Amino acid sequence: MTPSGFDPEALDQLTISDLRARGSRRWADAHDGEIAAGLAEMDLGVAPVILDRVRALNRYGYVTSAELVAVAGACSEWLAAHRSWAVEPDRIAVVPDVVDAVQRLVELQTGPGDAVVVSTPSYAPLAAAARRAGRRVVEVPLTAVGRLNLADIGQALRGGGRLVMLCQPQNPTGTISGPVELAGLAELVRQHGAQVLSNEVHAPLSRVPLHAYASVPGASAHSTTIVSASKTFNLSGLKCAQLIFASPAECAQWRRALPRLESSVPVLGAVATTAAYRLGDPWRRDLLDYLGRSDALLLAAGLCAPPAGYFAWLRLADRITTPDLRRRAQVIAADGATFGASGWARLTLATPTPVVADLLQRVTPFLARHSSGASLVPSTSPGTSHHKPPFSGCWRA
Repeated sequence: MTPSGFDPEALDQLTISDLRARGSRRWADAHDGEIAAGLAEMDLGVAPVILDRVRALNRYGYVTSAELVAVAGACSEWLAAHRSWAVEPDRIAVVPDVVDAVQRLVELQTGPGDAVVVSTPSYAPLAAAARRAGRRVVEVPLTAVGRLNLADIGQALRGGGRLVMLCQPQNPTGTISGPVELAGLAELVRQHGAQVLSNEVHAPLSRVPLHAYASVPGASAHSTTIVSASKTFNLSGLKCAQLIFASPAECAQWRRALPRLESSVPVLGAVATTAAYRLGDPWRRDLLDYLGRSDALLLAAGLCAPPAGYFAWLRLADRITTPDLRRRAQVIAADGATFGASGWARLTLATPTPVVADLLQRVTPFLARHSSGASLVPSTSPGTSHHKPPFSGCWRA
């Protein structure tokens, strides 16, 4: 066990049956012998420093204003220390649910008839939130080498796009947009008087330096950023995320528009999030080391390791579907079609390393082989490839 309480040896002893017995949502629908890799939920525990703070809480009523202020302060400190991004706490609003908050933000920042531009493949619930707000969604696929398609985004903005939804890093591919690419997007958005909503929930799981979109010159004035400790520290069920606004005035406007939203944040979520940001980094670093073992297994299988996140984004062989994976390989995967990319599958690898090894052995026969120009590999910037696999199962730049 490491000083942070992360225990690789104990994790490696867990079996598929053990994981099913835990009763998590990820494994709830798995049958005997199946590996559940569809839901973005970790099997790797929670940092002891977070558990200690939550267990010490001797009340379970409403969250207090002081606890919400603590979340914003801890988030500000984290961003400064780990992302070199100076954000004043009074620009940070705390929300209980990311997808609901996105819908409300779309309603506030756009009007009827406006379009929301989404780079795909992308986390589907955010685009769905825009549709529920009554907005038209324009999907812009990444380029053939896995970068933001700035030309097509510009065309969508000229056609009525008022908000661009960005994932940094991209979910599900793990792709990270570099500062030059982000600056190009910022200039396009500035020219058209639009806004950017940047989903950066998976950013703390980056293996390499990652630039916040709002930290790019010229971007802060037109951007709102979503951050959270939820995915990194395995706290998704505690419902506590943060929206970072361009200014204190915009944050205050949000609170006036939705006066009761912050008060509905669960107290457990607020306390756990504050502990994660202020005390959890040693555990996070150990988590990244452990995820590195899965990265190595991907490379050994002739696939590629994502520069961020804990997903494998894989191209399936012709006529193979995710139901086929479940039926023939006993692997539950997320269908790429839900992210805007039919013929692909997303696998969650935040599970014990022996289970990852079993998972990859099962799915490898069902992946597309012989890499072609249409395949794309995760990279941190154009021209930087982590690996050139024999499979066309990754995003290549």
